[in-house]
Amino acid sequence: MPVHIFHVSCAATVERIAAAKARGLPVTGETCPQYLYLTDEVYDRAGVAGALPVCSPPLRPAADREALWAALKSGALDVATTDHCPFTVDEKATGLHDYSQIPGGIPSIESRLALVYAGLVGAVETPSPAALRRWVDVCATTPARVFGFSRKGRLLPGFDADVVVFDPRAEFTISPATLHETAGWTPYDGLTVRGWPSVTISRGKVIVQNGEWHGEQGRGRFVAR
Repeated sequence: MPVHIFHVSCAATVERIAAAKARGLPVTGETCPQYLYLTDEVYDRAGVAGALPVCSPPLRPAADREALWAALKSGALDVATTDHCPFTVDEKATGLHDYSQIPGGIPSIESRLALVYAGLVGAVETPSPAALRRWVDVCATTPARVFGFSRKGRLLPGFDADVVVFDPRAEFTISPATLHETAGWTPYDGLTVRGWPSVTISRGKVIVQNGEWHGEQGRGRFVAR
């Protein structure tokens, strides 16, 4: 029976997934931007700052972070998605005196493509075709395949015209002021990345261009998997 291991945060889990794949078992693995960029040191921050990055499973030491990047590059991990939870600072603060009451989860959805691009492709003038293909695979093609979205994840005739135009030379500094997420904070605050989406097309129509929303409320459509 196929099994998908999500929110992989540590090297030990990567090793188990890789071993299962080596045996020919139908297993896939996923990780998230917070595990690729943050470490457990952020929990030492004073006050609510230490509560903001609480998620499940928790953040790990730097050695695990490096193992996750290596696994994404090698194919031991298949997918990079998010556990996008836009809890506000006030909501996170409700657990300051009781850890069990801190709502778990981290906002990452708007930055995901750029964060994964920075780690897999890098800020180079001439990216390698293999690195670019791997980035597209873990962010779009493989998720569509694993979860059975038969008309998404590829630029081919007959597929849905859902397209992101990504500018690899655009420099973007991530902050609450530059994002459109409702959390009001971001764990990647102050991080400058090279490469950012410039246009988003949904079903053949431009709905976002240069940070401006052009879509219409209610145009979303449920897609069964």
